[in-house]
Amino acid sequence: MVQPRGRLGVLIAGLLPLLSAAATSEAASKGSGGPHAVSIARRPPREAPRTAWEQEFPGASRVRLVAARGGRVLLQSGYPSGPEGDQWTWRLHSVELESGKEHWRREASAWFAPLVDAGRLYLLQTSALLALDWGTGRKLWSTPAKGDLSHPLLARNGRVFYRERGGAVVAADGAGGHQLWGLAPPREFARFHPLAIASDCLYLQRTGAEGHYLAALDPATGTAVQEVRLERGEDLDYVVTALHWAPEQRRFFLQEVKTGAGIDFRSLRALRPDLTEVWRREHLGRFALAEGVLVCEAWKNVHNERQGLMALDAGNGRVLWERTEKGQEGHSVIGTLGNTVVIAQEHGKLRGLQPRTGREVWSLSVPFTHVRAAGDTLLVFSDGEAGKLARVSALTRP
Repeated sequence: MVQPRGRLGVLIAGLLPLLSAAATSEAASKGSGGPHAVSIARRPPREAPRTAWEQEFPGASRVRLVAARGGRVLLQSGYPSGPEGDQWTWRLHSVELESGKEHWRREASAWFAPLVDAGRLYLLQTSALLALDWGTGRKLWSTPAKGDLSHPLLARNGRVFYRERGGAVVAADGAGGHQLWGLAPPREFARFHPLAIASDCLYLQRTGAEGHYLAALDPATGTAVQEVRLERGEDLDYVVTALHWAPEQRRFFLQEVKTGAGIDFRSLRALRPDLTEVWRREHLGRFALAEGVLVCEAWKNVHNERQGLMALDAGNGRVLWERTEKGQEGHSVIGTLGNTVVIAQEHGKLRGLQPRTGREVWSLSVPFTHVRAAGDTLLVFSDGEAGKLARVSALTRP
């Protein structure tokens, strides 16, 4: 027998008996399936969200989620009427998110901007601001208002803020509706656009001839606390589409769109609490934040052509992974469900992705018109056109 030489030879000689024993054990297990069978670890099966409840709305052509708070959601159903079907009757439904039980319903104006805060549901209409009891739907008060319904309501600490037609911002008392203060644009053609309340400030976009600004106001008085310029000049129509405050990251995430001369330029910025810029990425749309990662809709160029998905480290903006669309299949970022980011694709497919790697955790095929996330629940809406019933299904984690 040839003896091994050197350290490598000794190591190989020591491993041979172990490898031989393992091979013998595996062969025996394949033949007998006995107590020495080799166990291969497998990933647990991927489980898609399960349907918790489903509700139909006979006669309605559409149903939408308009507000959510404290385990309840507010749904709006629309019923076409008139000889041409161009007149609408609208109803509000307060529904328990876990079970689908309806707590109350009432007729509603055709258009309104809803918001729930401190046990009150605020509704902004073209001629009035009114408040309902969130628990019962009972009307609490109503006050005249020249509401601009293209902008959302904001509320905090017993105050509600809204924009009037003409561009002024108004603060009203949540308990009775009387006006606390109003802030008119400083000169002709200027306008205000309320965005968010965070860090004890009211944030809004101020637009005028000199450019576009992000301003922070004292909610109690309307006094300006801070202001930074976002964009110069009037060559492009510039709009801040959303301002999100992420407490864990201590960051604002600002979505902006510039349009003009046949282009549509989107970008995403991260700002510190003092509104200084941390990073900026171009050609990004809606996003969801989970586990410190922003999963964003990515666009190829300025002509509204989607490219796929891009995931960024929320702290430094570094790209973690990218995914390109196949053919014309679109990706829409819906929100989060548990620790997954939910993506809606065309042809009725929902997918849950692990945010840091982009790995698919679950997938589900279900017909839908649109999907909204509410806490740990996905609300899947189907319109009732062409003789179908409008319905909403609630999907929860398995």
